[in-house]
Amino acid sequence: MIQTSLIAAIIATGANAVGWGAEPLTPQADFRMITQIQDQSSGMTMEAELRHSNGRFRMETQFQGQDAVVLIDPASTTVTILMSMSGMRLAMDVAADDSGFDIPVADDRLGEPVGTDIVAGEPCTLYRFETEDASGGEALGCLTDDYIVLRVSVPDEGAVFEAREFERAEQEDRWFVVPQGYQRMSMGAMGAFPR
Repeated sequence: MIQTSLIAAIIATGANAVGWGAEPLTPQADFRMITQIQDQSSGMTMEAELRHSNGRFRMETQFQGQDAVVLIDPASTTVTILMSMSGMRLAMDVAADDSGFDIPVADDRLGEPVGTDIVAGEPCTLYRFETEDASGGEALGCLTDDYIVLRVSVPDEGAVFEAREFERAEQEDRWFVVPQGYQRMSMGAMGAFPR
């Protein structure tokens, strides 16, 4: 039996990361970063490796002792989660609209800049923006000139997403596709099922 509650918990870990709006500006460079993500609802903190290339994201983390990889491609209608369970290597597709998973990206409705900072050795511009997802209705994001979000923080709560290590480097396509040997699954309303 697939542990759908575990999979849902991994997806939900990113659900409360503050998003930047409906019209994202994708990063203009390949990069790899180590991030710390704080789930506002549970208070749980996790570390993740985040890679980006051509609008595609890969997030690799560990949840309750198990490695998990999340592949996000804006051109796809699904988010794919890679996990090993009971000796099986699974690639589970979840409808993007239903996944609740959100990688912070910039929005073309950013307000006026309110300052500058350096995060993980990278200069960035601070923007204040309104969001219903944050207590108090606003958050502060630190954004590079080429649209890479390095930190999102909420007043009185601190950073909910922050780069700890960062490097601009070409990312190979293999990081953003399902490797051979994985059994493809779809997550339906009743749980996971082979397709």
